[in-house]
Amino acid sequence: MADVPLSDVAVGDTLVLFPHEICPVDGTVTEGRGIIDESFLTGEPFKMFKTPGSGVISGAINGDASGDVTVVRAAATATAAGIARELRERGA
Repeated sequence: MADVPLSDVAVGDTLVLFPHEICPVDGTVTEGRGIIDESFLTGEPFKMFKTPGSGVISGAINGDASGDVTVVRAAATATAAGIARELRERGA
């Protein structure tokens, strides 16, 4: 296991998401179970319990458990990047 630059992460790669980290990509949980906070991205008032097969969006904050996430959308095209791009374009 090694840290790699986000620009080197590609679709199909598997990342280890440690407790309290922010998920850098859109992906699917492939190993582990736990709570992920997506509320500030989705507007949902609840933290979501994730299990293998669950989707995770970039920018979500991991809870207390580690887990593996397989990348389905690279960082440059992920949800968080799209939100940031939209804000820049609107001058917000």
